[in-house]
Amino acid sequence: MAEQKKMREDAFTVIGFMRRLRLALTHGLNKRMAKSGINVAQFSVLALIEQKDEPTMGDLTEKLGTTMGAVTSLIDRLVYAGYVERRRNESDRRVVRVGLTPEGQKVLDLHLSWGADNLVRFFDTVSPDERVTFVDVFARLVDSIESDIEKL
Repeated sequence: MAEQKKMREDAFTVIGFMRRLRLALTHGLNKRMAKSGINVAQFSVLALIEQKDEPTMGDLTEKLGTTMGAVTSLIDRLVYAGYVERRRNESDRRVVRVGLTPEGQKVLDLHLSWGADNLVRFFDTVSPDERVTFVDVFARLVDSIESDIEKL
């Protein structure tokens, strides 16, 4: 019984740390990205566009789990900033694909590099063994959570 209580306390501690980490990363990313005129949501869309290699607007809507209107608004702002462009499918004009412009790729690469550099700085604060343990435990936690979600 005492062990179960301790596990529950540890779970709440981890949840608190994860919340603080998410808030700190989001705040830091927003401050950093503001210099490029984008926010975390727009950055996420840029990264998704690169990952999916010119997805359709429908693909983005599905992957982001939001409405077509919300995605259209995000894309409109990114088009206006010169970071993405819409491309109509020649065989079916109803299909609109979204691709990064060279400037969009440059902004994405800049922020991805900054994020990677931050993780390297974080990993510099722990030993190689601790890093391996952290990555292993984190991967198992994510796998477990994703597995539970799939069962819902």
